[in-house]
Amino acid sequence: MFFPQGAIASCAPGADGLVRRESAFHLEAGLLCLLILRLLPLHVWSVMVSHRDDYINAGINFFP
Repeated sequence: MFFPQGAIASCAPGADGLVRRESAFHLEAGLLCLLILRLLPLHVWSVMVSHRDDYINAGINFFP
């Protein structure tokens, strides 16, 4: 599985909310983190592809 930079930080708010509500780390928090880690690359690439011209005009050229 591909883990982009910031992937752990992206699941932290959801996991933190679940831990604060339940006062313990449960399976649901782990599954939520896995779901976020799985969908994050798809989300980032879809945003990049849909706004490709904006990224290129800004001088950010890291497309394959």
